[in-house]
Amino acid sequence: MWSSKKYRRLTPVHLLLLITGNEVVELVTSNQFNLGETFQKYLAFGIVIYLEIQTYYQIKNGVN
Repeated sequence: MWSSKKYRRLTPVHLLLLITGNEVVELVTSNQFNLGETFQKYLAFGIVIYLEIQTYYQIKNGVN
């Protein structure tokens, strides 16, 4: 089912998810609120999640 070579394309997206997720956590735990920065970080996090899902389904369906 899970071929490591097949799903190796997800590694960069996993790293982006880790980085952006960490940024969002730091933003939530800080007591400073900047609307522009908040919007950018949540938007980046959403884009990375979208890329993760899109890449997974492309691999799963055999699309290159």
